[in-house]
Amino acid sequence: MIFAAYEATVKGTGKYSYPYLDTVLSSWYNKGFRTPEEAAAEPLPQKKRRGKKKPVVQEEQSQAQEWDWQILEKELNS
Repeated sequence: MIFAAYEATVKGTGKYSYPYLDTVLSSWYNKGFRTPEEAAAEPLPQKKRRGKKKPVVQEEQSQAQEWDWQILEKELNS
């Protein structure tokens, strides 16, 4: 479930965001979802945007996802 929430976070925001990930997991918990398959059927929570951001280039996004994954692992292991 954690990895599914991480993927949903990156898909929904374009980057790793712990508060967004927490929102996703809380939402799934409150709705009674217990498997990634149940959660996959649910639309992602909408993140409020404060302004326009430039789109992330695919190569930059790939590098950002790897770096974000390392942060997630560090936070989960601490």
